[in-house]
Amino acid sequence: MTDTANSMMSNIFGVGNEVTPFNPADSNLSKVETEEVKAEIENQLQNQSTTGFVESRSRGPRIDPNTGMAFGMTEKQIEDKKIKDKQQEELNAAMEADRTMLEERKQQKEEEKEKYREEVKRSDAIIRKQNEFKELAKVIKENLSEEPSEDNPDVCTVQFRLPDGSQNIQRRFFKSDKIKELYDYIHSLRTEEEHENLTNDFVILQNFPQKIFDEMNNTLETEGLFPRCKLYIKDEGSVTSSGDANSKSLTK
Repeated sequence: MTDTANSMMSNIFGVGNEVTPFNPADSNLSKVETEEVKAEIENQLQNQSTTGFVESRSRGPRIDPNTGMAFGMTEKQIEDKKIKDKQQEELNAAMEADRTMLEERKQQKEEEKEKYREEVKRSDAIIRKQNEFKELAKVIKENLSEEPSEDNPDVCTVQFRLPDGSQNIQRRFFKSDKIKELYDYIHSLRTEEEHENLTNDFVILQNFPQKIFDEMNNTLETEGLFPRCKLYIKDEGSVTSSGDANSKSLTK
C-alpha cells in the first residue's frame, strides 16, 4: 500500500479512536482485498466530511440569550442589526396605519353612498307624493262648486291665512256649504305653484277663541261662520287642541 493509504488507515484505526493502528504488513489480505479496504475507508471519510458539513449548516448560528444576537457578532454588527430591526418595525407600523386608513376611507365612502341612496329614495318619494297631491287637487278643483256672487244674501265670506303667514286668501261660500268644502278648497290650491308648500295634513281653525273645525258635515252657518270669518290654516303637527278635536287630512 502507499504511504497515503497507510496514513488514512492509521487516522481511522489509530490510537485516537482507541483502535490498534492498521499495518498492511501484518495483514493477511491480498492486494485486491487491500484495495477494497482502501476504497471503503476513503468512502467512509467522504461520508463523514459531507454529513458533518450538512449538520453544521442546518443547526444555524447560536443565539446569545443576553443580547438576542448570534454569538460572535461585533458591536457594530449588533448595532446595525438593531437599527435595521427598528426600521423594519417602523415600516410595518406605517403599512398597518395605511391599511387601517384605507379601510376607514372605504367604509366612509360606503356610508356616503348609502346615505346618498337613502336621500334619493326620500326625494323620489316626496316628488311622487307631491305629484299625487297635485293630481288629487286637480280632481277636487274640477268638482268644487262655483263661487257664489257677492250680492247673494246667503253668501259667507271666508278669509284664509296660509301656514307660512305670507298672504291671505279670500273666497265666498254658501252658508249651507259644509266644512268639508273649506278643506277641499284649500286642497285645490296645490295645483298652483305658489301654494305647493301646503302639506297634505292640515287643520282649519279660528284663532280666538281657538277652535278646530273638524266636523266635516257641519255647515258654515252651524259653526257660526256666517256671514264673515277669518280662519287659519295650520300644519297638523303644529297644532295642539285643548278639546277632543282631531286634525283632519286633506283627503277627507
